[in-house]
Amino acid sequence: MSSKDRRQARPRPPISSTVLAPKRLAIQIILLQLLYYLTATVFILFTCLVAGQKFSFDLIFSWRGLRIDTTIGWTICLVWLLTSVFNVLFLALFVGRSKLVVDFVLTLHLLDLIITTAYSHHLPASLLWWISTAASSAVMIFLASWACRHRELSVTYFRPPSIGSTTATTRIPAGPSNTAFSNSQIGNDDNSIGEESYELVERDPDLEQGLINNNNNNNNNNNNIDSHSGR
Repeated sequence: MSSKDRRQARPRPPISSTVLAPKRLAIQIILLQLLYYLTATVFILFTCLVAGQKFSFDLIFSWRGLRIDTTIGWTICLVWLLTSVFNVLFLALFVGRSKLVVDFVLTLHLLDLIITTAYSHHLPASLLWWISTAASSAVMIFLASWACRHRELSVTYFRPPSIGSTTATTRIPAGPSNTAFSNSQIGNDDNSIGEESYELVERDPDLEQGLINNNNNNNNNNNNIDSHSGR
């Protein structure tokens, strides 16, 4: 066996080990954290401009602005919830697995707690901040789990055939429509062994007519045999 064949025959690492690689996890966590704060900065800046309030990074990294007795406190709380909904898109894009959503969301909010405490030099003492954090975590877990599960199912059941793979097509002549589905087994591709793909193929009128004629001939032969045996 040549070295090229040995490289091709080398088994691929499991998907779980690739997804859970420490370096990959660290990059995903840092990227999601930066996007979380970037989205919050854009939304809070826009809210301050519309409301005529002065923008400050205390509204992002400090818990003191989230107060129950002020209008700006409730407004910022709603902005954080909107930020959480928007970041569901990033979770679906960069994480993509429903089983990992809870871990990533809790890690994101835990880092937010650490950053907020370090910035304010005090553990958050605002009830509205804790309510906002809990609601944000719940919204992100629920929506991101649904989005990732939907993405997993779409990839599993509607994956197109791999480019460069050989596809053996089986025509299905029966059916009232102008096209028919064919079921094929993908081969000669490490990523597509054992998978099935579906494609639309044109109906072949000549093939259908030939099958119909063969069925009619078989029926006539059976009738002739039955008539001779009856005599």
